[in-house]
Amino acid sequence: MAGYSGYLIWRVFLGVDSYEYPAKNYGDLGFRTLGRFGRYITNICQGISLLLIVGQVVILFGQNISQMSKFRLCYAVCPAIFACAGFVVTQVRTLRNFGWFANLAVWMNLFVVFMTMGVMANSAPNYHISTLGSAGSAVNPETIKPDAAGNYPPIMHYNTIPSDGLVGAVNGMLSGVTAYAGAQLFVEFLAEMKRPRDFIKAMWGAQFFIYAVYLTYGCVVYHLQGQYSYNPSYQGVSIYAWQTVGNMVSLLAALISGGLYGNIGIKVFYNNVLLDIFKAPPLTTQRGKFIYATLVPLWWIIAFIIAVAIPDFFGFVSVVAASMLLNLTYAF
Repeated sequence: MAGYSGYLIWRVFLGVDSYEYPAKNYGDLGFRTLGRFGRYITNICQGISLLLIVGQVVILFGQNISQMSKFRLCYAVCPAIFACAGFVVTQVRTLRNFGWFANLAVWMNLFVVFMTMGVMANSAPNYHISTLGSAGSAVNPETIKPDAAGNYPPIMHYNTIPSDGLVGAVNGMLSGVTAYAGAQLFVEFLAEMKRPRDFIKAMWGAQFFIYAVYLTYGCVVYHLQGQYSYNPSYQGVSIYAWQTVGNMVSLLAALISGGLYGNIGIKVFYNNVLLDIFKAPPLTTQRGKFIYATLVPLWWIIAFIIAVAIPDFFGFVSVVAASMLLNLTYAF
């Protein structure tokens, strides 16, 4: 579905893009097919969703920093540290300059995947963290509850949807929607690429790569940890040293993805609200660059407020997916 959605966006882009009327963002596709109303609806949804995704990244990596500090650091400080680093990265204005960063992030994530599987195969699950967001906590909390002697139940697996497992099933489905919500950024990528054919080759290559790596990863982690499988999975590693390695590497990769979502989110807001409605100067001018630089910290401050107010990562992902991302991938 992710690959097919990307293919459809590519086809629509080729059908409406031209030198006289270039398609520069997802809202332009809405404008060509549904008129000005379609553009406003699409841009509002995309702007909100990108801000919420940045908030989601801040929540997740606030947890990273908190876990690395062995929970000694106040949680409110942890997302603040990440947000400060994120708005420095977001000062990069063009997606082309993110290219080698994004390539580096892929290899960082792969390292975390293989490291996590190797350590989990030779150590027990992280029992103490399982109450905060594991598969068992979403399906049946009794399966992760220790007895009077402090012994945790043995690892168990379901080969069908568990009884009374509606919450876990819906959360799983909405996590799947979130996983390919990046399709909404494809028009921005296409607008900055010289040869559209390069995009479709890269997109299908990436989809098959992601499918092979992450499906294998999900199956192995669930096999090794069962109901104790935690989201994000590398925080389910019980050995603190390896847990910290996973947190540090994924933190650096997340700064890149957070910067990417922040970059496009601010540009969508700038080009479609400030430029169109309030007649702000173009981003290429000195004043435009100054306004962009001012918007970046404001964007991350709002993301930080979201992260501190709603620290439930698993639930927050589902809310964002159901309210915005489902529409931006399936419906539109």
